[in-house]
Amino acid sequence: MVSVQATLAALSRHRLLKEGAWVTFGQVGSALGALVGLRLLTEYLEPAVFGFAMLLLGVVALGQGLAVNPLMQAVLRYYPEFASAGRVQIFRAVTVRIFRSITVCVSLLLCLGAFAHAAVTGSWIWFGLVVLIAAIFAIEGARSLELTLLNAARKQRPMALWSVAEAWARPVAVVAAVVFLTTQVSAVLIGYLIASVAIFLLFLPVVVRKDDSMGEGRQGNVVGSIRHNLWSYALPLLPVAAAGWVSGLADRYVVGGVLGLAQAGSYAAVYALMSRPFLMLSAIIEQTLRPVYYDAVAAGDSKRPRTVLRTWLVLTALCGGIGFVLVLLLHEQIASLLLAESYRYSARLMPWIAGGYWLLILSHVFTRVCYAHHDTKSVLVIESVGAVLSLGLLFPLVSAYGVIGAAGAVPLYYGAQLVTAFLLSRRYKEPGHPYGGQGVPI
Repeated sequence: MVSVQATLAALSRHRLLKEGAWVTFGQVGSALGALVGLRLLTEYLEPAVFGFAMLLLGVVALGQGLAVNPLMQAVLRYYPEFASAGRVQIFRAVTVRIFRSITVCVSLLLCLGAFAHAAVTGSWIWFGLVVLIAAIFAIEGARSLELTLLNAARKQRPMALWSVAEAWARPVAVVAAVVFLTTQVSAVLIGYLIASVAIFLLFLPVVVRKDDSMGEGRQGNVVGSIRHNLWSYALPLLPVAAAGWVSGLADRYVVGGVLGLAQAGSYAAVYALMSRPFLMLSAIIEQTLRPVYYDAVAAGDSKRPRTVLRTWLVLTALCGGIGFVLVLLLHEQIASLLLAESYRYSARLMPWIAGGYWLLILSHVFTRVCYAHHDTKSVLVIESVGAVLSLGLLFPLVSAYGVIGAAGAVPLYYGAQLVTAFLLSRRYKEPGHPYGGQGVPI
């Protein structure tokens, strides 16, 4: 018996290491593509055009956060239960159908609203931009769904390859569109859309199988149960998504409104340069350990969730701390290497943003504890603290100190978010939570 258990433990560790290697490859490859792409984009785009493009893509991110991301969180949480019951295909089919309904409704509303605006004002410029935004929203949602299902199934290899290919293709396509079409923001959106669609179609055969069908006639109760579980988990997360968008993206809108698009463009470039490595580190650790943690919580394991969580927290704190120290010491050199000359004056903002993101990725660990135990109310409180404090700080700090005020606010509101997440997650320090191990009705 001991030898069998030892063999199973060794196999589990080997699988975890293999998955971690693929996650690392995907995140590092994607980050390198994003950083090289950022250098290309800042060389070919003026700060005002870059800033305008980032603000428009921020609208797409808001739509994703409200309409898609809550459903993706539900998929991550409930996938283990339905996988253990041998109902992965029907779970996927129900999820895809829900997603399609959401995407079609949102895209149509966007296009109809833009058409009505153009018909009234006689200006069709915004109509074209909104159509592009709606198309990007649709392809981004489809991509998010497939990558989420791959991560939930612990299929890290195709997920990593997809992410890397997309990260390198997007900036290349944008630069090509700018060179051959126009230097206006529409070219940025067109290039982004073309690359996203091409990579999606390239990888779609990997994730879609011929047996992805609903089968309501034979499994109607299961279909209804899946829908109920997904919606009951996702709907309370809608305000969470809005709060997360405010704390993560509202600052560039405040900078743009108070200081102008050129300042917003420079700030957005530095913000992307600093946030991406920390989010990469967080994603490597999270995508490797989160499925294991969720599986252990769903199974009602008495010890494993605590062990996985401790490992998760230590790795995040250590890697994030190293990243912050490197930025603190080398931010001028980083700016010279990865930003065009017209953007480099914002290098002084880097340590502030890096410090804030170190605190943010630590808060994500504690927030995942609440997600695992179905406690979406606590998740809303955590995200709302960051959002409310960011709005309260940004306007006076930007008005008084300019972009340095916006950067200085980042560690303040993310620090408050970390403290809140830590306090609210402490109720789950023992594994016997009412939800833990009970699973869901399947």
